[in-house]
Amino acid sequence: MSAASGDVHVQGVERDVTVAASSGDVHVEDMAGALLMTASSGDVRVAGYRGTQLIATTNSGDVDVSTQRAPRRLRVDAGSGDVDVAVPNAVYRVLVDAGSGDRNVTVRQDPAAPRTIQVSTSSGDVSVTSLGDAD
Repeated sequence: MSAASGDVHVQGVERDVTVAASSGDVHVEDMAGALLMTASSGDVRVAGYRGTQLIATTNSGDVDVSTQRAPRRLRVDAGSGDVDVAVPNAVYRVLVDAGSGDRNVTVRQDPAAPRTIQVSTSSGDVSVTSLGDAD
């Protein structure tokens, strides 16, 4: 799915999806497949994600990700913007580069954990927090 200009909304998809937006926000809700999202300029919002792999990239805009299940791999790259990630309570290997912003990581961490969260932003704050119990 893609849009040159305008917002993109994806909801209730149970398969792998690639979403791209040149100018506009990307909103994904209640999805279970692998998710690859790119936005040149715009915010990225993911709510109720139940898949195992999520990759989100934006050149300019905030990224807000909330998952219902503990993902195996979650990666967010934001050129400029804040990144908020909320995941179920589990142990993660966390790699964060907040550039010139603040960093707040409260999830349980272990460098050898099978689940990885990787977040980077050149200019913006990063928050990686725990929601509750993983399934």
